[in-house]
Amino acid sequence: MKNTIHIISLALLVFLSSCDFDSKKSYDSKTLEEKNNAKLELEIERKGYFSNNVSGSSEGEFMFQRMGSLQEVIKSFTPNNSLLVKGDFQDYTYNLKVTDFPAKDISLLRDEILSFMAEEIGFEWKAEDGTREFYSVEISNKELLAQARDYQAGIKQQSKITKNQISFVGTLTDLITLLNKEVETPIEGQLPELGFNLKIELKRGSTEELFKELRNSYGITFNKEFESNDQIIITKL
Repeated sequence: MKNTIHIISLALLVFLSSCDFDSKKSYDSKTLEEKNNAKLELEIERKGYFSNNVSGSSEGEFMFQRMGSLQEVIKSFTPNNSLLVKGDFQDYTYNLKVTDFPAKDISLLRDEILSFMAEEIGFEWKAEDGTREFYSVEISNKELLAQARDYQAGIKQQSKITKNQISFVGTLTDLITLLNKEVETPIEGQLPELGFNLKIELKRGSTEELFKELRNSYGITFNKEFESNDQIIITKL
């Protein structure tokens, strides 16, 4: 019986060891002398029963770290670029850490980080010029907007969406968050400071219909803007 237990324990140990070995693909680092000796570290971990597959982040004044899918990690240091990934990178979790460089300026290391990751992971990348659309917000009629002021005490934010109707109570920021779930082109930029909650009823429809009703009934105007926006294209080797 003891021999049987020893054999089972040994087999389990070998199994766990092989799984742990297989889960780790690589770990490497690089120092960028031309960028104030910023240090890049990348750990690639195969997804499996014994690996950490969750997304996560950590940040300090001179430390930036992101873990997750390839898309999540790349988007974290390229917030002003669109991203197109050609190929399947879903079998691994990527853990990027950058130290000795201001975290708030991480996008300045875009090209260096992408080239480092490309070499370690096995992909090619390029950035192509493009244009990005978004909407900015303007208060075009303060009198109309004032009529939508909500005087109910105790309700900070509330919304109800049905097939044909949107009912909303909350701040202008809350309203934009809600609308961004309804429209395809994002609404961005600094919002006017109102200092009060709004109570708004809208017929649910197309982006153009929603914006027209908000302008005509509430004095909130949405202006389409364009800005130059590089698209990063990742191609698996």
